[in-house]
Amino acid sequence: MQKRICPQCGSVTRPKREARGTVALELALWLVTLIVVVIFWLALPLLLVPFAYSFYRVTAKRLECRTCGAADPVPMDSPRGKALIREYGWEPKDAPKIKPPKPTAPKPAAKPTPAPKPGEPSLAARRTAAHRRRSKIVR
Repeated sequence: MQKRICPQCGSVTRPKREARGTVALELALWLVTLIVVVIFWLALPLLLVPFAYSFYRVTAKRLECRTCGAADPVPMDSPRGKALIREYGWEPKDAPKIKPPKPTAPKPAAKPTPAPKPGEPSLAARRTAAHRRRSKIVR
C-alpha cells in the first residue's frame, strides 16, 4: 500500500486497516444470542444478528493513520494530498539534496594469464585436477 499523508497530524506513513465496531460488543452479542437460543430454541433466527455484526466488522474496514489514529489518510499523489504536502512543509525541494557519487577512475585491466609452457596442462586443467584431489580427500 502506498504512503499517505494524514490531514490531522501531517505524518506521512502507510495507513493501517482497522475494523469498525468493537470486539467486546461482538462477543456480547454472540454470548447473549447463544444463551437465548439454548433456552428458547424457537429464537433460532436471532443468530442472524451476531452473524450480521461479525460480517460487518470483517468487511467494513477503514484506513487509519498509524500516528494519531485519524480516519482516511489522503493519497500523496491526489490534489488534496499535494496541498497537504505543501501545507505541512513536506515539499520535495526542502528535502536534503543527495549528491551523486563521484566518478571513479576505471580499474586497470587484469593481467592476462600466461600461456602454458609446452607439456604443461592449461590453467583450467590444473584447477580441475586440484578440485578432484580435494574432493577425494573430503570423501
